[in-house]
Amino acid sequence: MSYRILFLLILVWCSVSVADESIVDSAFSENPQAASESSVRIIRAAIQRAILPLQTGAIESANERKCFTCHNQAMPVIALANIAKHDFVIDRMILQRQLQHTWDHLNNGKMEYAAGKGQGGQVMTAGYALWALGDGEWKSDETTTAVTHYLLNYQKNEKRWSPSSARLPSMGSSFTTTYVALRGLSDFGTDDQAADSQVRREAAAQWILETEPDDTEDRVFQLRSYPYIEASEAATNKAVKSLLERQHSDGGWSQTDGMTSDAYATATVLTALEDAGKLPVDHEAIVSGCRYLIQTQQADGTWHVATHAKPIQTYYESGFPYGKDQFISITATAWAVVALANTLPYEVQDSRNNPPKLLEVRRIWDAAAHNAFTDLRYHEGNWYCVFREGSKHVSPDGKLRILTSRDAVTWTSLAEISHPTDDLRDAKLCVMPDGRFLLNGAAMQADKPVRYHSMAWISDDKGNTWSEGRQIGDPGFWLWRVQWNGNTAYSMGYSTDRDRNLRTLRLYKSQDAATFDPIVKQINVPNGVGEDCILFMKDGSALCLLRCETGSQKGLLGRARPPFTEWQWKELPHRIGGPNMVQLPDGRILAATRLHTPKTRTALSWIDAEKGTMTECLELPSGGDTSYAGMVLHDGFLWVSYYSSHEEKTCIYLAKVQI
Repeated sequence: MSYRILFLLILVWCSVSVADESIVDSAFSENPQAASESSVRIIRAAIQRAILPLQTGAIESANERKCFTCHNQAMPVIALANIAKHDFVIDRMILQRQLQHTWDHLNNGKMEYAAGKGQGGQVMTAGYALWALGDGEWKSDETTTAVTHYLLNYQKNEKRWSPSSARLPSMGSSFTTTYVALRGLSDFGTDDQAADSQVRREAAAQWILETEPDDTEDRVFQLRSYPYIEASEAATNKAVKSLLERQHSDGGWSQTDGMTSDAYATATVLTALEDAGKLPVDHEAIVSGCRYLIQTQQADGTWHVATHAKPIQTYYESGFPYGKDQFISITATAWAVVALANTLPYEVQDSRNNPPKLLEVRRIWDAAAHNAFTDLRYHEGNWYCVFREGSKHVSPDGKLRILTSRDAVTWTSLAEISHPTDDLRDAKLCVMPDGRFLLNGAAMQADKPVRYHSMAWISDDKGNTWSEGRQIGDPGFWLWRVQWNGNTAYSMGYSTDRDRNLRTLRLYKSQDAATFDPIVKQINVPNGVGEDCILFMKDGSALCLLRCETGSQKGLLGRARPPFTEWQWKELPHRIGGPNMVQLPDGRILAATRLHTPKTRTALSWIDAEKGTMTECLELPSGGDTSYAGMVLHDGFLWVSYYSSHEEKTCIYLAKVQI
């Protein structure tokens, strides 16, 4: 990203009053750092001027009207939450109040949402409210679940979600309505809703891809929808091209082909090109569009856009200027702030100075109808990959297969483990201190009162033959991944109650891999946790990356010192699944997980154990039913096994990553 180029082009086209003499001098110096800093200064100044009117408009509207509005609650919240990531000083109390105001409105209509009726504004109200809550890091609860239930069932026989009124530009497009619905389901949909969400998503994808947009609003939200439906690169490029072709000579965009440029159309296009189109900040169209926004910003930090919608509510003053134009103008101002903020650099952590690079990925197994839930090991010159085969994601014919390879290219089946009545699931492979192989997983009978039993199998001959499986741990507790620390094996185990809200977590240990005793009978985490990975660190401590499926559904990162009975936990910013971790020779920690927003994928993320943060750094080719990775450091590379359904059906893949 060339911020110097961005600044120079903005400066050439902007009035001299935008920049003082020192900024001009630094921009034309031969010092790229000085030019970059000047560019950032101009953009930050424009954003800073907009903060006060956005906050005022939001709080005064909430004082005046008890209901939620997309223009005075959702968009200011989205803008303020976005710029907070760039270290702008915002009034956190105002932001929190707007989030509470938004949730209160949804909660007042919870019964209507649960009944499939919704509130005034229908999908636009529900979708924009969830969007604001999501960006504000609001935790999911019964109210948000009622709203996603409504989204799944409203206009259920249609391929799209349609607006309840036509108040152009922001409230009249089926593309916009469909986008906010898809986003809401992605951010707040529950596991129980996953199947219905997929049906709606597939239907929406067909409509989105087959329908020609009529105006800028349509084109913007068609493009914004593409990550949620996993549209092809060709479709994305076509949508980007369509928007680029309609940029005016002044750098802006208009709401329709026959109108002049305005800040609303320009800012929404820029954010779509930046977020979904992935255009770099020094792309000519982005530069020209930012120049238009900076030129048209008013002295008070706002942008003025004339309304073309007929009023349907009693007029009131929201504290934002422009009278009858105030609502579209505050929306435009919020979008302009987001568009400009997207061009600003983030503080880059040292651990991301050299991001991982995908060198190759190959499909290594696809023989069964459903191939999933992998683990990977390299031992004494041989690779081993274990996974489940079955007819479906959950089916009574589930069995475990172990593959082997000398070169990680050609793989052959080494062994197969099955059971006459049980679905065998999610095996993990490790090498015991005495050199034997240990496989641990679970046996499931879906119709039994106690559905799951943790199981272990041992091989004395490098995986060719295996012992009879034996139950380990307590009945109904799933010991997810056995990890060795010296001569002692540890595993978290979660209870498998049908009601996720009753599920608790225990820590087990064993000296012989035959008997696992609980050393902590209830770990201090909320009920509803599940899959985990324990990583024993070089400093003797242990990290635990933990999936959570209740409350906010965001993952947890725990840390403990020997004897590992007292854990401190931090909530991560992402919902995760199938967690795994490795510590690199330089001390950095990489995790492989399933991530859910804006689409389901298998990804690598940096883990900062001190700060308790998780930052995505590499998306692996994946989608749909995916993740559950094995991770091996070998020959200076990271090797990752995982499964994915992005190519016809669920298959097993192996990725080679440069770190």
